[in-house]
Amino acid sequence: MDYSSVDPWHLWGQSKQLIVTSGGVVTTPRTSGQIARVGYKRPDTWSFLLAAVIVGAQGPGGSPVSPGNLSVQFDVTVGIGLSQITLAPFGRPLVFQWAGVPTIGTQKWFTVAQSPVINDQDATPQTVQSNTLAAQSIQCQATCILQTPTNGDQLTVDVSAYFAPRTHIRPDWFDLDDPQRPPFGTERGGR
Repeated sequence: MDYSSVDPWHLWGQSKQLIVTSGGVVTTPRTSGQIARVGYKRPDTWSFLLAAVIVGAQGPGGSPVSPGNLSVQFDVTVGIGLSQITLAPFGRPLVFQWAGVPTIGTQKWFTVAQSPVINDQDATPQTVQSNTLAAQSIQCQATCILQTPTNGDQLTVDVSAYFAPRTHIRPDWFDLDDPQRPPFGTERGGR
């Protein structure tokens, strides 16, 4: 798809559907690829919402899915200028667990991420929580791992990532007397 005609904020979040298959004893992660991409013209503070929902389940030959669990991990790459870092995992993984069959429609999400332990020498390991990111560019992907004892169990999972700047002041808002001003609701190169 050609994204050149799409307003930049349309890339700041979306959902992708993944089919995750259990390998029985050996599991193979299923990665979403890029869910969201922010290419802002300046650094800003960003809020986020990361989520997953089970939308389908099927065992081999149409049988029910075996008891087990599904882990959904988000990796977020943030950058400012020419520098970037991938925060992997970003926050704690979302973990679904079931004793019978998984409940369709079960949803998990977070808007606050917990950091890894920040000092391994502390007597009591400490983490911090944050509900924002400082970035000019952001990319996000999700990795799903299904663990059941049955080879061929499948779950259909919707993974979602949404980002929004804390402030989104656009220069065109102040050009009310300019006859060349673009219509409200448009962007000037993603600013």
